[in-house]
Amino acid sequence: MTMESDVKVGFLYKIISAIYQAVYREIGDDAWEILWKSGEILFNYIKDEVPISKDMRLEDAMSNLSRYIRATHIVRDINYIIDRERGTIEYQISFLIPLRYERREEAGPIYIFSSLFVALMNYLGYIVCKDREPRIAEDNTLIERWRFKSKS
Repeated sequence: MTMESDVKVGFLYKIISAIYQAVYREIGDDAWEILWKSGEILFNYIKDEVPISKDMRLEDAMSNLSRYIRATHIVRDINYIIDRERGTIEYQISFLIPLRYERREEAGPIYIFSSLFVALMNYLGYIVCKDREPRIAEDNTLIERWRFKSKS
């Protein structure tokens, strides 16, 4: 058994949450900018480990990134629906532990994945904006929908 297999997912979420809450308490709502920037940084860390290229179709890139995240065993599952006609993408991330999102400052562990997917879409040349407020289903699944269009 390797050390990597001994990582406790709940503890990892607590680490992310503690860091994000500390930032939020110090700088307030501007902490959201740091959260989004962290997704860009994380994407840059892992993009060489995920088969992704700038000329790749969005569907293929999402599939590859989702497969990579699933393989880490940090989340239970990731599903997404891309509607090119409407220019929307909805993704569902099922978490292994109960989600706490009573206050905005507790959202770090949840939205690190959102910021990662947005970073991917930016990398592929898309402009992305939130289509509706996210929701959390009873089975600990985050459901988000975004609007996207090509930068060109």
